[in-house]
Amino acid sequence: MATKTHTGWKNYETWAVSLWLDNDEGSSDYLMDLANDENKSTYAKAAELQEEITDMMPDLGASLYSDLLTYGLQAVDWQEIIKAHDERKYCPVCGEVME
Repeated sequence: MATKTHTGWKNYETWAVSLWLDNDEGSSDYLMDLANDENKSTYAKAAELQEEITDMMPDLGASLYSDLLTYGLQAVDWQEIIKAHDERKYCPVCGEVME
């Protein structure tokens, strides 16, 4: 099975979330501050970002649209978004921060 990618991102959903966050000054500032917080792990930052975004999701009740939105957000690679906005460099092989 071929790996799905979208303009260099893991998938369309990840690209779209990152794009929307980058295109709003407040969201972009929040994302950059979070991604560059050296007191949290990448996993913790990604979990915080995911929670922040999903908490803002509108209540659509039980519906086709709710299912599609939930599925789309579950497909997002939150760690990829954090790493893309972290000003530190990561090893492409092991994923560790390079000195």
